Amino acid sequence: MHIIRNQNRKAHSARTSLLKLLKRSVIGYGRAFLVEDIDEKRLALDVIIEHYSGQTGEYAEKLVDRLAVIKVEIESMTGKKSGG
Repeated sequence: MHIIRNQNRKAHSARTSLLKLLKRSVIGYGRAFLVEDIDEKRLALDVIIEHYSGQTGEYAEKLVDRLAVIKVEIESMTGKKSGG
């Protein structure tokens, strides 16, 4: 039990050290709008679902109608990366 706990600490420490070396950040400025058009809401759902699952689908109109989608029009963006 003590040996396993020590190995877990070493693995955690190694992952933490690696994460400290690899950093990426983005800061953006823009205007946010509430999307009311049902087709634009469906498109937003497709983009998000495809990104995470590789699929798109059909959505019940009642569900899409109740969904709040916020569209951000980016006016400027900066980013930085360190490590790797």
